[in-house]
Amino acid sequence: MVGVAGLLATMDNMVDDVKAVKDMRAAMAGTAVGYRELAFRLPRLSRAEMNPG
Repeated sequence: MVGVAGLLATMDNMVDDVKAVKDMRAAMAGTAVGYRELAFRLPRLSRAEMNPG
């Protein structure tokens, strides 16, 4: 039988894990947006460089 202290410690760890997962998801979403923006802008940039004027 797990004591109350053990149960609270386990819940604390679970909360920390959830926060870590949320942070990872936020970071992944941020990089995904960054990649999408890069993919969107890179062709325009290269075209502008290839066809000056």
